[in-house]
Amino acid sequence: MSVRNISSKTSAMRATAIPAACAIMLAALIILAGACRSAPDTEPTETALATLQPRQPLQPRQPLPTYTPLPTYTPQPTYTPQAALKPLPPLPTYTPQPTYTPQAALEPLPPLPTYTPQPTYTPQPTLQPLPTLEPLPPLPTYTPQPTYTPQPTLQPLPTYTPQPTYTPQPTYTPYPTYTPYPSPTPPPTFAGTRDDPIPLGTLGKAQNGWEITVISVRPDATVQVLNEYRFNDPPRDGRQFFMVTVHAKYTGSGTSRFQGSLNLHAAGTSTVTYTMFEHYCGVIIPNSIQRSDSETFPGERIVGNACWDIMESDSDSLQMLYEPGDLWFSLE
Repeated sequence: MSVRNISSKTSAMRATAIPAACAIMLAALIILAGACRSAPDTEPTETALATLQPRQPLQPRQPLPTYTPLPTYTPQPTYTPQAALKPLPPLPTYTPQPTYTPQAALEPLPPLPTYTPQPTYTPQPTLQPLPTLEPLPPLPTYTPQPTYTPQPTLQPLPTYTPQPTYTPQPTYTPYPTYTPYPSPTPPPTFAGTRDDPIPLGTLGKAQNGWEITVISVRPDATVQVLNEYRFNDPPRDGRQFFMVTVHAKYTGSGTSRFQGSLNLHAAGTSTVTYTMFEHYCGVIIPNSIQRSDSETFPGERIVGNACWDIMESDSDSLQMLYEPGDLWFSLE
């Protein structure tokens, strides 16, 4: 609703309300005048006065509401017509697409080669432990020869018969004097250090209860490693696979694990320490000593191979180290 319509309705209400108020006031005056005319002129008696009821107090008038002026009419802004729209540019000329040329049929892929299963892996037989050497029998007790007793003198026959010419007996040659066997020489001892390593085939005792012997050495084991597992890689130029066979016996108390893959190392003149993790010969080697890495009881034996990928210049001077006992073994 606009401001102009509100103002016109307000003016009409004012014009209607004023005559109505005037008519109400005029009617009230007429009624009041009639009442004054009909009142008697005599004085009211006491009985009449007694019957008159006291007037009720007049109620105060309600205040008229405060007049709130209407807001000032503000004219609307003059309508300004919009600028004429620019015509749209013409559509581009349609250029037909080139006719689709189908591609040549793809050549079929050659069939996959027939899968040939690999031969079943046959584990190497377990090496039998070396037999225990029987001790030498004791030397026989020397029994001296009986003392020589000379022959009795011949008695002449009763009848004299010329005797043949006596031939004297050969001179007795006594037996040679008995020379006792020399005492056995104890085996030489080796310190097991880098300068005094334990020789090949000699027993070395570690402080943790293990007795270790290097049985055999194969300086170039490339053929054996590659034949064991076809995915093993050959050594690089200037290097070779050095494999040794180790025999170990536990003589301590309780149980123990040899852990040859962790404790057996090798070193040569190049001072490079070869380990079976950083310088391994292949994924699988023949009769690896890792297969015997289990709890071992006193008296049990372990036989297996250890292998290192070494430089060819270290082959002639290579030594094996058993790390827990700090024992060095010669591999020559």
